[in-house]
Amino acid sequence: MNLNERLNDLAGQAEDRGFVTHTPFLTPAEKSEAEIWLKKTKVPHFFSGGIPDAERQICFFLPEYLKDSGEDADGILSDTLTALRLETPARSETPNHRDYLGSLLSLGIRRELLGDILIGEHTAFVPVMANIADFITSSLERIGGQPVKVTAVPLSDMSAKAREFETVRMTVASLRLDKIAAGGFGVSRTEMADIIRSGLVRVNWREEKRPDTDVAIGAVISLSGYGRIRLVSEEGLSRKERHILIIERFK
Repeated sequence: MNLNERLNDLAGQAEDRGFVTHTPFLTPAEKSEAEIWLKKTKVPHFFSGGIPDAERQICFFLPEYLKDSGEDADGILSDTLTALRLETPARSETPNHRDYLGSLLSLGIRRELLGDILIGEHTAFVPVMANIADFITSSLERIGGQPVKVTAVPLSDMSAKAREFETVRMTVASLRLDKIAAGGFGVSRTEMADIIRSGLVRVNWREEKRPDTDVAIGAVISLSGYGRIRLVSEEGLSRKERHILIIERFK
């Protein structure tokens, strides 16, 4: 069953049976695809990943009687999601995103049941489907070789932890992907062009293999092993006729 078929099935259940249904966590690419389908069908719905500006989000389908009722989304979220705090000893090496994700997936959990992982100093937060929270709490013993304490916390605890990034101002000759990505990730343009052709770069979470692709303001560029950047704005041209850009580099 493809994504549109799953969406149609869930929307039909919400309408026919009169209760809220939902997808698992969708990737950004899946969310974009879902939004196209939803724009055509106009099915009552909302998206949330449990935190503001989440990358991975769930699509909730509402029965018709809830469409204009002002139903509090927080109640729906609390019934569906549980936030977990993962703490490793302060004396140990701080685990990275790969350590946290790998340890969670090693329990046999599918990635679509886990939301964004927000990482701090020896502490990470992750929203999970409520029906697997107890399993993770009782089963997860180590993160990246370090012992871990797992605690269920309110989703608001996750919302309070800001996603960390640094703002960078740079200039480029044009808005080509290879030029922006080279500057954003600190790689030479020639090397970046080769990296793009190899399929390691995604624009708005879709693979892009053309170095000369123009990048729009607001686009997110991801590079495997380096993280991601977002093109925030263009502030005109420099004296040398180069584009002045503001980007966010996520840590």
